[in-house]
Amino acid sequence: MKTLNHTNFQSDGEIKTRQTALFNRLHDDIYMPHYVFTADQNGWPGDWEGRTILALVSLAKVLKEEPKYLDGIIENLKDHLNEKGYLGHVLPKGTADEQQLSGHSWLLRGLCEYYRYKKDESVLETIKGIVKNLFLPLRKNYETYPILPEQRVYEGHESGSVAGMVNNWYISTDTGCAFIPLDGISDAYELMLDVDKDLARELRYMLGFMIDKFMTIPFTEICVQTHATLTGLRGMMRMFKHMRNHVYLSFVKDTFDLYINEGMTANFANYNWFGRPEWTEPCAIIDSFMLACQLYKETAEQRYADYANYILYNGIYRSQRENGGFGTDNCAGPEDDYVIPTNYEAYWCCTMRGGEGLFAVSQYSLLERGKDIVMIYPVSGIYQVKGITMHIRTDYPKSGNISITIFENNSDKNVTMEFMMFRTYVDVKFLYNFKQRKIIITKDKNEYLIDFKLPIYYKLAEGKHNKKDKKLLMRGPAILGSLSPVSVPNELSNIVVEEFIPLYDTSFTRPRNRVEKDKIYILFDGQ
Repeated sequence: MKTLNHTNFQSDGEIKTRQTALFNRLHDDIYMPHYVFTADQNGWPGDWEGRTILALVSLAKVLKEEPKYLDGIIENLKDHLNEKGYLGHVLPKGTADEQQLSGHSWLLRGLCEYYRYKKDESVLETIKGIVKNLFLPLRKNYETYPILPEQRVYEGHESGSVAGMVNNWYISTDTGCAFIPLDGISDAYELMLDVDKDLARELRYMLGFMIDKFMTIPFTEICVQTHATLTGLRGMMRMFKHMRNHVYLSFVKDTFDLYINEGMTANFANYNWFGRPEWTEPCAIIDSFMLACQLYKETAEQRYADYANYILYNGIYRSQRENGGFGTDNCAGPEDDYVIPTNYEAYWCCTMRGGEGLFAVSQYSLLERGKDIVMIYPVSGIYQVKGITMHIRTDYPKSGNISITIFENNSDKNVTMEFMMFRTYVDVKFLYNFKQRKIIITKDKNEYLIDFKLPIYYKLAEGKHNKKDKKLLMRGPAILGSLSPVSVPNELSNIVVEEFIPLYDTSFTRPRNRVEKDKIYILFDGQ
């Protein structure tokens, strides 16, 4: 299956509202050219800058609106590079700082996307300088990366910090962040395949070295940061796309399962570290969503589409705040039976990470599969796919109403659209030729409307991450929140639905219910 190019979709409806709110937030002072290069105070050179660039490019592509200050950030970057062509200190030969490498991974991601977007040759040279002068000389350092329990620290705050030196590494409280560059370097590798094959060959060799080490990490034993883990896995998926090494795919699947079982909260968010459910991190929630979509794209296994739905509506949407940014919550499940913010906004990382995350929500909604189209979840927007221009309108999962207007049909064949989110439902009612979760868009018809309605049922779910004897009350893919703990009656029909709020409505939007309450309860006593 293939994702759509950004030129073939534009957002609408709720997702556009969320993207626009974040776009506006990223135009505040702390993301302007005069601030981003001096903002970091915790030893993450390249991180604030790279995440901001990546977010602005991502939102510009989906909203079709140019950011005011993006080009200014790029223009100012060269004035802040050191004599080696990257940010931060030049360390003694053979010494690595995992926070510096992690930050520059996000800088690589941002610059690679900016280059694809603007074709600025000076940016291409900056990318080459970073990989040649910072990353490639440290290839052998990954042999000695500290992965023993006695070599790591088990403390830290929401913004990680340097925790000392082990072997030839400055290590971070964000354990494992040295492998976030599997994402940035693999993106640079993908770019260099078209512009510098010799450099691409060197990067591929280094990536193989890094992946070999990554696959030996005891993630739970040393409490690796889940954001670092999932970002590294996404980098492995990018390399699997090019190399088709199924050892990589198997490892990604196994480690994603480990994350689901050992690093995921009751509302499909994350523990910041394996084995340490102290707070959630939207950066990792977004990584888990993107990885679920990528795994579905490669394997067509339904469970990954299901997790994409659950993570989107209960994790990502819950984490977006009213100002457009993203913030952290407590880890519901192990101890708490409610969700409550621990930090209203993680403006230094998660807010920027939301840019690519909300872009991905629009991008992964529709996939191309041969001559057909697959919908993982419905998102409002205008899409051009298989020669067909369509406008999808929906407020799912608030209701099951989905409307598809075909504006233009230049396809020379009938096209089937399959709806993956219907697989867990029965008795689907439809107003069109909807059969077996599919519709047929006929090649000889233009400008017509497809309407259908999905009944969204209430259910009790056991869940892997609930406290003992607790259950999730769900409406479709969405967990319902309550203003007070409620015992579930024997018959779900006896529940007063007005007492419950979906998690996606308790942070970004203001529902009619009293959201000023501090705690949104999501787990209930089973009977």
